[in-house]
Amino acid sequence: MLDPARVLLVDLNNFARYPTLPIGYLAAILRRAKCEVSVFSPLMLGVRGVTREPRLHPLSLPLAKINYRLATATTPSIRRARDWIAARRRSDIDAKSKSVVRAFEKELRRMRPDVVLISTYLMYKEICTAICALCERERVPVLVGGPYFAQKDVVN
Repeated sequence: MLDPARVLLVDLNNFARYPTLPIGYLAAILRRAKCEVSVFSPLMLGVRGVTREPRLHPLSLPLAKINYRLATATTPSIRRARDWIAARRRSDIDAKSKSVVRAFEKELRRMRPDVVLISTYLMYKEICTAICALCERERVPVLVGGPYFAQKDVVN
């Protein structure tokens, strides 16, 4: 009789403050099929989820109007300033990408999975590339997917 498959699920969809439901569904299905499943999420490391919609306050509308004007400005100095600010407002997972990859490597070595499944957004390509390199070194197959991976321009 074969040993149950060991599956490491990686949830990089941090647009919430908890692991995503699809990861939970997949883990349940795999466990029902007698697979050994571990879930790795940057949220487990204290990496905060991305706030999609901030809470409104009295200055929300004026700030939104200023933001729109700056976003549509064609003046090079305004564009440069906006780009500079945007570069410093990276998501927590991007800012802590090295610690996320190190923690993944520890989990990879601890679990010794037969396969790694990554659910992600395209914005985390660099983290996925690092994770895939670690898996390749350990000869563990990887499947990367997520909401945008079925888009024709992404597949090509």
